[in-house]
Amino acid sequence: MIRKILSSTFASILLAAFISPALMADDAFDETSGAEEDPVNQLLSCTMKLVQNRKGSEQELQQLAYMVQAAITEEVNESSVETYVHQCRNLKESLADAPKNPKKGYLEWIDALPNSKGTKKLLTGFVKPHHHCYTVGVRSGLSFLGYGVIGTSTGLDMAMCHGSLGHKWFEVRPFGELTTGIGGGFHWGLHMGEEDGTTSQPSCKSFDPHLRVSSDLAPFVGFHYNMAVNATTENAYQYGLTFSQYPAMIFGGGGGANIRFGLVSEAYTHLKKVVLEPSITSTL
Repeated sequence: MIRKILSSTFASILLAAFISPALMADDAFDETSGAEEDPVNQLLSCTMKLVQNRKGSEQELQQLAYMVQAAITEEVNESSVETYVHQCRNLKESLADAPKNPKKGYLEWIDALPNSKGTKKLLTGFVKPHHHCYTVGVRSGLSFLGYGVIGTSTGLDMAMCHGSLGHKWFEVRPFGELTTGIGGGFHWGLHMGEEDGTTSQPSCKSFDPHLRVSSDLAPFVGFHYNMAVNATTENAYQYGLTFSQYPAMIFGGGGGANIRFGLVSEAYTHLKKVVLEPSITSTL
């Protein structure tokens, strides 16, 4: 009876956890690029191409940093932003055949800028692309052969990701593990976490495998930790709760897949927040 109730509860939570982030993803992907309409977006697009390709002198980089920060923090009016767009495009055209600056030296220029930390972080993300994901997931498992010696666990994670070059996407991540430990019987849980990676978006494939390890300490209700590893991830970790039929200490290892949906380019809202959030914090 207990197992039946827990199984039904787990199924309900799995359905709710899947639907909620999916709806969130739909809202997030309603953001249109607006690159040809919003002058701030046009300025970001132009600046990104110049900085990503490390074009121009230190003085020209300072000019770009000033224009982007002023436009995003609304220190200037729309007419001024349109002038900035025109100046950036002229600069882009004049530097079309210019060689790239050395990466190390260009990053040193960015670090030495008199602008806010947020603006420097934004420009660094153009030179060194990366991504960040927020994750939420559910799982269930069964330990057997003496309640714990050998068992299995399976689950589903969902991730909302954004990249430093203006990309946004949603991922579904099914996974499975073999477990060992002490006690357990039937167990299930919820978890959430964050991930930082070295690319601005996944590879051209919409499917990427990953390895994972996990641990649970659950005197009926307990603590869960897991880490996922793939070729482009620096660290992906999650914490959560485990509900166990019996007291248990469980360790697991296995693998899963990252399945990408809804990749959006020129999604600049999260890039603007990089500049704005430190400014807001500094005024508190």
